[in-house]
Amino acid sequence: MFIDESKTLRAMPGQSRKGAQSNMLYLRVRESILRDLITGNYVSGQKYLTETELAQKLKVCRNTVRKAVSGLEREGYLSRHRRVGTIVRSPRPAAKAPTEGSTEVATRQRLILVLPKWNDSVEGFYTGKLLQAISSPQLEPRFSLEVRHYNDPVRKIETEDTPVVIIDPDIAFYWDLLEMAKAGRRIIVIEPRQPMHGMVNLYSDKRGVVCDAVKKLYQMGHQAVGIINHCLNHLDFERALLGYIDAHRELDRPIPTHGILQMSASGSAPMVPDVRSVSAWICTFLGSFNYVAQQARQEGLSIPDDVSLLSLDDPGDVVVASVGCKVSVAASDPAAAAAMIHNYVNDWRDDRRGTMTYIPTVWIDRESIRPPRPR
Repeated sequence: MFIDESKTLRAMPGQSRKGAQSNMLYLRVRESILRDLITGNYVSGQKYLTETELAQKLKVCRNTVRKAVSGLEREGYLSRHRRVGTIVRSPRPAAKAPTEGSTEVATRQRLILVLPKWNDSVEGFYTGKLLQAISSPQLEPRFSLEVRHYNDPVRKIETEDTPVVIIDPDIAFYWDLLEMAKAGRRIIVIEPRQPMHGMVNLYSDKRGVVCDAVKKLYQMGHQAVGIINHCLNHLDFERALLGYIDAHRELDRPIPTHGILQMSASGSAPMVPDVRSVSAWICTFLGSFNYVAQQARQEGLSIPDDVSLLSLDDPGDVVVASVGCKVSVAASDPAAAAAMIHNYVNDWRDDRRGTMTYIPTVWIDRESIRPPRPR
């Protein structure tokens, strides 16, 4: 865990710069501590880091840590005790150890997982990794999974009390899902188009990921970094564009003239990246790096010698034919997502309904990113 205090947005109109930075830093510290609690295999009653230790680990002041810990204590994640320290309350239920000679079999938590309406390989690849992580024996108590397809009638699960996890829910079922949530059904949605009321919403932090990626590419020596983005009717891609703008604002650099390729809902806008003046591209969806690769070939350029690209979708650790090498990625971590789902299902709290939580990101440097060479 590390918090960069420079990652603070400029003040909004009517708000002091100092106040805006303080609030953003507090939110980042709180998010980092919460992720550590959820993904760090802590069990209820276990002693956690002190405020001083957290401040040293996150490289921030104790006042910011104290404010974040106080908020998490009010939400039920932590409990502070004089002369004892900070105690974890219930981020992950402790597994019950079987007694010697016992023939009792632990009851598994039943879980319905609804597959997405995706039709290309990368989303299927991610879903497969998420399924594998949720089925891991490292998560105790283990789940008893029932997998459904996105177009299965929702009414089949309306009357049950089993928790439901839905990946990118079909917009046609939004109303039915909202009615189920109002009736008390426990529903977790992953990457919905917009946050859904009454459910736990899990998203990858596209805004933070893109912001960090742009900075990293500039630090490597690229003079212009661009982004190929999907339609803005999905929150993921709206936040990706905001992250791109954030990075240039924080670096005080102008956005390159041909730096933004934004896909429209009608698909009418031409997707022709300027690989001559923009030497590094962030590709927010699977097919986007094909545009870069195709244009680079037409210009007589190669990846990554002349043009670098980073994908926010993981096509796997294989050579992508259109690109000619393995693609570097920054994508949400399936193991972390599984741990968060396990925590929320086994420690369900209604005050989490309607909340939006970000899944930690995994960076995989493969072969498609390299410092630019002189042209």
